Amino acid sequence: YDKKRDQHHAEDVKLGQIFIERNMLMNHTANVIQFPNGEKYIVDVWKSLIDGKPAIYKQADWVKEWNTTLGGTPTVNINMF
Repeated sequence: YDKKRDQHHAEDVKLGQIFIERNMLMNHTANVIQFPNGEKYIVDVWKSLIDGKPAIYKQADWVKEWNTTLGGTPTVNINMF
């Protein structure tokens, strides 16, 4: 175990939120984790609570699922911290 190496990698990970919205009443939000290689994964806490199991997606898969759920052409915004 290389604590120094792992700590360095943890510092390169970014967190944020993703929002998908069709209108004010039809929307959803989740957490974003961006790894040093640029890959973004979505941790959907609300879906996890409903399904009773972890809901972790690649960003494109999460957007595709919620586009289908919300219908129309939802707007997607990401805010990184």
